[in-house]
Amino acid sequence: DLECDMSKVKFIEGYFKDTMPKLKEEIDKISLLVFDGDAYSATLEVLYNLYDKVASGGYVILDDYCLTECKAATDLFIKDKPIVLMDTITHLPLKEGEMPCGAWFRKP
Repeated sequence: DLECDMSKVKFIEGYFKDTMPKLKEEIDKISLLVFDGDAYSATLEVLYNLYDKVASGGYVILDDYCLTECKAATDLFIKDKPIVLMDTITHLPLKEGEMPCGAWFRKP
């Protein structure tokens, strides 16, 4: 079992285009970046603003990687980051009857 210190968890509400640039300035390091960005622009907004804040060995979890727009944005971003290889993206485990959608990768 993993434990999480909830005092270090930050939930952000609002549109990514409004919240991510501000958050980029406020946050020093991220060990686990989880986001639900259904759209192409929303996915890129999070990745381009916060990926560099993810600590080496940290994780990025994409809730909607199965959606065409989210996958295309993620793939474009990763193409710009040669240290992240496409074959390192892993689909999240499913509960019985669920369609595969989420995915994750670890920052080298």
